[in-house]
Amino acid sequence: MAANRSIAPPPAQRVYLSPAQVAVLLGIPVKTVYTWNCEGTGPRFMKLGRHVRYLEAEVHAWAEAHFGTAA
Repeated sequence: MAANRSIAPPPAQRVYLSPAQVAVLLGIPVKTVYTWNCEGTGPRFMKLGRHVRYLEAEVHAWAEAHFGTAA
């Protein structure tokens, strides 16, 4: 007899984006993304070593809050 096992779905995977990917996603110049970083006005970002990264879900949430529609 086969055992009745339920397979749990994989945990939600976090997708990290580079500033260039954020710019493409939002349809803006990458320089604007860097300006937002300096001013503290854009989506929350993190530094991983020398690299700046954004959580994709947070970029969408930020865009929704600021532009009214997610990119």
